[in-house]
Amino acid sequence: APVRSSKQEQIHASIVATLLALMDGMDGRGQVIVIGATNRPDSVDPALRRPGRFDREFYFPLPNVKARRAIIDIHTKGWEPPLKPEFKDQLAALTKGYGGADLRSLCTEAALNAVQGTFPQIYSSNKKLLIDPSQIRVQAKDFMISVNKIVPSSERSASSGASALKPNVEPLLRDALAKVSAIIDDIIPQKKPITALEEAMYDDRNDEHGFEKENLQREFESSRINRPRLLISGLEGMGQQYISAALLAKFEGLHVQSFDMSTLLKDSTRSPEAAVVQLFEEVKRHKPSVIYLPSIDIWYETMGQQVIKTFNGLLRTLAPTDPVLVLGVMELRSSDASPNQEMMRELFSRSRKNYFVLERPGETARREFFSKAMNYIRKSPAEFPQPENRKKRILPALPEAPILEEQPKAPSKAELKAQKKKDRFTLNNLKLLIQPVMDQIKLKYKKFRTPVVDEGLIGYLYDEQDPSIVTTDLDPTQAQQLRPYEIAKDAKGTTVLHETATGKQYYNLEIVTIEKRLSNGYYKRPKDFLTDIRALAKDAKTSGDQERTLKANEMLANVEVDMMNLEAINPVLVAECEAVYSRELAREKEQIETAKQEGHEVPIVRPNVPPNVSNTITEQSTGPVHLGEDVPGPRMLHPLTPAGPLGPSPLSNGYTNGSSVPSRVHDESEMPDSQDTSLVNPQERAGFIQPYATPSAQGTQPYHIHTQNSVLTRMAPGSTHQDYYNSASSTSSGHKTSNQSHRSSAPFSVITNASSNGARNDDAPDFSALPNLEGGSQLPNTQPPDMYSSQQSQSSQRAMGPPPPSSQPHHHSFTVQALLNEPQLIPADPGLLKSLDDQMVRKSSGLNVEQLEQVMANIMVAIWRTKGDWNRNHAASAVSDTFNETIRDIEECQAILAPSQDE
Repeated sequence: APVRSSKQEQIHASIVATLLALMDGMDGRGQVIVIGATNRPDSVDPALRRPGRFDREFYFPLPNVKARRAIIDIHTKGWEPPLKPEFKDQLAALTKGYGGADLRSLCTEAALNAVQGTFPQIYSSNKKLLIDPSQIRVQAKDFMISVNKIVPSSERSASSGASALKPNVEPLLRDALAKVSAIIDDIIPQKKPITALEEAMYDDRNDEHGFEKENLQREFESSRINRPRLLISGLEGMGQQYISAALLAKFEGLHVQSFDMSTLLKDSTRSPEAAVVQLFEEVKRHKPSVIYLPSIDIWYETMGQQVIKTFNGLLRTLAPTDPVLVLGVMELRSSDASPNQEMMRELFSRSRKNYFVLERPGETARREFFSKAMNYIRKSPAEFPQPENRKKRILPALPEAPILEEQPKAPSKAELKAQKKKDRFTLNNLKLLIQPVMDQIKLKYKKFRTPVVDEGLIGYLYDEQDPSIVTTDLDPTQAQQLRPYEIAKDAKGTTVLHETATGKQYYNLEIVTIEKRLSNGYYKRPKDFLTDIRALAKDAKTSGDQERTLKANEMLANVEVDMMNLEAINPVLVAECEAVYSRELAREKEQIETAKQEGHEVPIVRPNVPPNVSNTITEQSTGPVHLGEDVPGPRMLHPLTPAGPLGPSPLSNGYTNGSSVPSRVHDESEMPDSQDTSLVNPQERAGFIQPYATPSAQGTQPYHIHTQNSVLTRMAPGSTHQDYYNSASSTSSGHKTSNQSHRSSAPFSVITNASSNGARNDDAPDFSALPNLEGGSQLPNTQPPDMYSSQQSQSSQRAMGPPPPSSQPHHHSFTVQALLNEPQLIPADPGLLKSLDDQMVRKSSGLNVEQLEQVMANIMVAIWRTKGDWNRNHAASAVSDTFNETIRDIEECQAILAPSQDE
């Protein structure tokens, strides 16, 4: 029911008038209750609010702290373990501006965060996992994540400036906020609203002088108010925005209406004057209320004279005793600047209480402000959060949830009948598409009207399957009957005729049988028809008739192309044919099982479904595409490719040291052949396993040469495999002596601490003390030899002199206790901290609130950078340097007030 006006369409005005007329005559119509709701009360026609239509009007503002606490109790009811009452109180105070739906979403999001924090495995797995709900604990961290994510409804529609003082600036503005709050409580006293039910709880209901007392109370409530106005002023950066936001947060029982420029100018369809009028109507409707004017000096200079005159005129229409507070906030650029005199005369010239000036923070406030930084300097590195060194959780494996397969609902008889009818329709469509191909086969390929094997030769097979004909039960050798063909199965299980003389197999199909099958719906899919045509071609190839084979190949090629085109043009029909084929198989299986359960003999039923035979040709899995069947004729001889040499290289005597990669030294000019992989020398395939072997004659080569031409090392003529023995190999099967003097004669000398450092390291194990193992082998020496130490050792053994001093650096030894324990904390000097604190308090006397925030931000950066330093004196020095640098930066770029007199 929108407001009726001349600009509105006539049909809307007619609907509102009709609704009003019907509600006027509703008194005698029985117990009828009409309930209306809207989220646009400014657009409702005023006639609806008259008594007799909507008698009562309930305004539901955003919930206050008490209401938010009750809503949180409702949505967290039944949580195990329950939330602490103290935490609920803090959460209710933190969620100012949240509606009921916002609080519900907050609790739901916190519960989801708790599930994700307790069982993160379910979010990284694609399977359903079993969890224990009793292990889920909703913590404060889960709620804080939700608070940072959710945007409340009061901030979605318009920017809400209400917020409590931040903890970092609360010491600087605490006193100023208390003074402003006391002034507001004095100029506009707030009374707690009492409902009729709460009023009934008092015992003065039957007081004879109750009416006089109520009138006297109303008179005192209205007489104490006289045009409440307040302007919060001060220099730039004195915290005006923090103070005004904190005041709005305290106005829980007052209706706050912001007249800022964004609210007046955001709607391009209405003028700023109309917006001012509409907002004033809301202010008058919801008393007590607050008219909030942020940056009123800029507002007064920016808005046009019509808007200012409209605002002042509407403000004058308010009664002097109306509880409507005009709250303005202003920032002055310098101490010599003065506010707009016209604005002050029109709005804030009633009393000295209408003007409050913010001063810079005092010494006590600044000392408390910097105390947080002093406490951070005293902390040890272990007390700071370490985001980069956080220990990751070891997540246990959760069991998978069992998959509950839904039992398919058995179809009814009517559904089965309808499905069978639908399948019949599908097969008829398929038959109509294949029939033209069959007609062409009948006209063009009459040669295939008769089978390859005449039926007269296999008449005895038909007689044996006919129960009405009596046949002999003697053994074939005793019956002495001529049986050139027998019934057999091919590799795919299809029934064929097996010729006993030659072993050939025939499907013995002809186009007459194929046409009958097409007529009675035997072919459920296009590839089933193609399978029978392919059987005709195979019989032609097996018979050896060249002309029949050529015709069969031609027919097969035509049918393959036709069936491929049919499947490409009708993909939906082909998919439905596949489903029909599956259902037909299920029907035949069900028929057989039903006969078994009833105890009847399972009849031999000729199958109405083609076998599920793959169309892929397995005879030629690779090579070029082969169309049709091979035509009988003279066989062509393929060229013979000469194989590679079968023996080893002329430089090899048969022994090698590996078989993974053959050498290409002598066979670079050979042509590749597919038989090369099988022509490996048997001795190379099962040869001696001697990796990285080197003949003893080459033991004088430099030790840094570790490359080989091939994994398979050719052995020189006249050498044996013992010449390629490597004593340092971990896979060697040779013997190594335990005497240290004997080791020096080996091709590779063993480096010890005594020869390299001149002294033995007691921490290292002594392998020379180990007993000899059976067979003479010991632990393999797998350490790479050091060239310099080895040369020094060999030269010292030849000269029989003392070993030269080692040039290797000394290795520091660390104890287990030094590695496991944290470094020792060196606390900051108390005298240094006291001097630093006094210095910061003294030098910051000329700074405003925003400049103090800038100093604190840089100090926090310095503390964070030195959080890992165990000498906290370094952190204090860094804070001092940062403070001095920031002060110099502010002096160069900004204006600093003169030091206060109390310093």
